[in-house]
Amino acid sequence: MHRVFKLVSRITVFIFLAMLLYVYAFLPDTVSLYFDQSGATIFEMDREVFFYSALGLFIVCTLVLSFLKRTLKTLPVGTTGTSISANKKSGLRAWADSLSVVLNLFFIFSVSFVGLFHNDEHFNVSYFAFIVYIGPLLLGIWIFYLIYLLLFTQ
Repeated sequence: MHRVFKLVSRITVFIFLAMLLYVYAFLPDTVSLYFDQSGATIFEMDREVFFYSALGLFIVCTLVLSFLKRTLKTLPVGTTGTSISANKKSGLRAWADSLSVVLNLFFIFSVSFVGLFHNDEHFNVSYFAFIVYIGPLLLGIWIFYLIYLLLFTQ
């Protein structure tokens, strides 16, 4: 199972990079990211700053997750008070591998929504508003799955 999650994680890394480059190519010089009730822009940034910020955040999250995965590999397995069971360790490793896929999907959906919002075709972004909620929903599900693994796995 770990190999499948690693493969999917690597594929989503390439999809994120391709999506970021594609969106960057079509963004206007100034990217608006936050609006008030009347639709006036509250927060905006240059498209280069958006590109490097998104890429930097992606790299930091990937590095933190790789550190987490390496730490989970070194956990001792046994029945003493300072060790965990092999089943729980395997579940936590699978959770960490799948978390990288979920985070990558979150970044893909976020960047694609910003791209849709600033597209010259003037899409009605209200039809695509569900994209904004997919990432946080998946992250919430994964956090509850971690709680389940920690509390109910022997």
